[in-house]
Amino acid sequence: MSSVPLSSQQLADLCHRLALSSHSGIDVRRTWQSECDRAPRRYAAAFHAVSDAVNAGNSLTEGLTEAGIFPRLMVELVQVGEQSGQLTEVLKRLSEHYTRVVERKRRLLSFLAWPLLQLGLAAVVIGLVILVQGYITGLNNKPLDMLGWGLYGPKGLLIYANAVGALVIVGWLVVRTLRRGVGWGRPVQRFFTGLPIVGDALQKIALARIAWALHLLLNVEIDLRRLIPLALRSTGNDYYQQHTAAMVADVASGKPLAEAFSKTGAFPRHFVDSLQVAEEGGQIVESMARLSKQYEEEADSALSALSIALAVLVWLAVAAVIITMIFRIFGFYTGVLNDALEM
Repeated sequence: MSSVPLSSQQLADLCHRLALSSHSGIDVRRTWQSECDRAPRRYAAAFHAVSDAVNAGNSLTEGLTEAGIFPRLMVELVQVGEQSGQLTEVLKRLSEHYTRVVERKRRLLSFLAWPLLQLGLAAVVIGLVILVQGYITGLNNKPLDMLGWGLYGPKGLLIYANAVGALVIVGWLVVRTLRRGVGWGRPVQRFFTGLPIVGDALQKIALARIAWALHLLLNVEIDLRRLIPLALRSTGNDYYQQHTAAMVADVASGKPLAEAFSKTGAFPRHFVDSLQVAEEGGQIVESMARLSKQYEEEADSALSALSIALAVLVWLAVAAVIITMIFRIFGFYTGVLNDALEM
C-alpha cells in the first residue's frame, strides 16, 4: 500500500462522492467498489483494503484505518458518524472542510508564485555566472571568481546546484513537519502561532476549525471527554492540542465546556464568551455554526495579510541576492583595476 497520504483535493472529492452515495442510500460495498475502479494506481491497494473490509462486514472506520492513507481526523469523525447514524452529514462537512483547505493553499500560492519565480531566476543567473567564470581567466591566468565563493566552471556549478537543491529539500521537509505538528515541529508551531500577522492567521484558522468541529460533534451524542481531543486535533496545531489533557480533566470533573476552554488561556475572550452564552442558552450547535463561519471569514482576511507578508519577504530575499551579486562583482572589478594599475 502507498505510504503517501491523499491530498486535500483528493480527500474533498472523495468525501463529496461518499456523502452523495450515502445520502442516496447506495450500499457501501457498491460505493467502495466504484471507488476502487477510479482510484489512482498508487492508491489502488489502499482502496481495495477498504473495500475488502466493508465486504467482510467490518465498519468503514476499520477499513479506513487499515488503509493507512486517510488522515486521523477523517477516520475519527467517520467513526462518530457511523456510531451516531449521521455519516452522511459528517462526510458532507468533511468535504467542505478539505475544500476550504485547498482554496487557502491556492490563494497562498497565487500570492507567492511570482516572487518565488523571481527568486528561482536569480538562483539560475548565479549558476550561469559560476559556470561562465570557469571559461574566463584573469590576469593571473586563473579562472575568474567574481562572486568570491571559490566556485567556477562545471565543478563549481555542480557544488552550487547541490547546495541549492539541499536548501529546497530542507525547506520542504521543515514546512511538511510544521504542518503535521510532529516531533520538533510542535514547539515551532507554538512559536509561530504567537507571532503577529503569522500567528493571527494561524489562530483564526484554528478557531474556525474548532468551532466547526464543535458544531459537528455536539450535533450527535458524544462524550465530552472524547469530543475535546477531536476538536483540538482538528486544528493540526500543538498550540491548542497541548491543552487536551487539562481540558479533558476539567470536563470529567463536571466543569462546563466554556470554563475548560477559558482556563487554558489559549482562546480569545470572544470565543469563550460565545461558547458560554451558547451553553447557557442551549443553542450551542447553532451558535458554533455561526461562530465557525465568522472565524472562516476572519481567517481568509488574515491569510491574505499573511500571504502579502510572505510575498514581501520573498521580494526582499530576491533584492538581497541581486544587491549582494552587484557588490561582489563591483568589488571584483575594482580589485582587478587596482591590480592592473600596480603592474
